[in-house]
Amino acid sequence: MIILRLARGIHKHFPARRSEWALGAMLFSLGAILLHPDNLFDSTPLYHGLKLIASEKVWGWGCFLVGFVRLIALILNGTFADTAYSRWSPHVRGAMAFLSCFFWAGITIGIFYAADHPVFGMGIFPFLLALELTNIHQALTDAGAADRDFFDAPGT
Repeated sequence: MIILRLARGIHKHFPARRSEWALGAMLFSLGAILLHPDNLFDSTPLYHGLKLIASEKVWGWGCFLVGFVRLIALILNGTFADTAYSRWSPHVRGAMAFLSCFFWAGITIGIFYAADHPVFGMGIFPFLLALELTNIHQALTDAGAADRDFFDAPGT
């Protein structure tokens, strides 16, 4: 029964949250890749700038944890609309989008400074950062609506 409820909740809200799902999944999978013991930062010059910011393990755990929490928040978002969680869901989504911006900005800066020709990274990561900024705006708009609904409800 809970699996069906989760599936319905995800299905219902996925169209409005697809960029949050995509960026959360990218961050989560990037974290998993960086946690694999291949020393990617040492073997690929494109990532040397990232190593100047933090170690591969720090990047990996940060991306993994923020992506994981974000995906959990998105799974719960709307699935439990009739619970106390629903009031805080957009706040959590906004916080995770905000934290994700640090990773997209760090990757953009790291690749720009490390590569002789940073064209590849500059064609992707600044746009992920811009998309993330729109996710923050949407989540904060949703959070404002949830707060207004809570404070305007009878008995509050």
